Amino acid sequence: MSEPSSTQPVFTTTRDRPDNVDRFDICAAAEKAAGRGSVLGAQRIGALWRLYPVGREARLKLLVERVTIKNQKIKLHSQNPFIIRGNNETPTTRLTVGDIPISYSNEMLENNLLKLGIKMR
Repeated sequence: MSEPSSTQPVFTTTRDRPDNVDRFDICAAAEKAAGRGSVLGAQRIGALWRLYPVGREARLKLLVERVTIKNQKIKLHSQNPFIIRGNNETPTTRLTVGDIPISYSNEMLENNLLKLGIKMR
């Protein structure tokens, strides 16, 4: 398998999936579709979920197979759906935050960004 950090995430939104779904639900469903040990984790910021596959093969499998949560097939995107509209890129500023442990709470990260005045979609 390739290094997790070199593999692009796949994306889904809160409106693409059933209500009351957490990181565990998404990761478990993704591993069911792509194989055990194929997912590093999931992260939610605002209405966007990022799912981190371990390797290119797992990423492709997720995009092709999709995942099923609560008997609903979930659409996964290869690119952030809030940035791409049709064939045009929506003007936006991308913020990359590094050196944060994957165990760091998504809510804490989101709250800290909001305190800095950053608007998220």
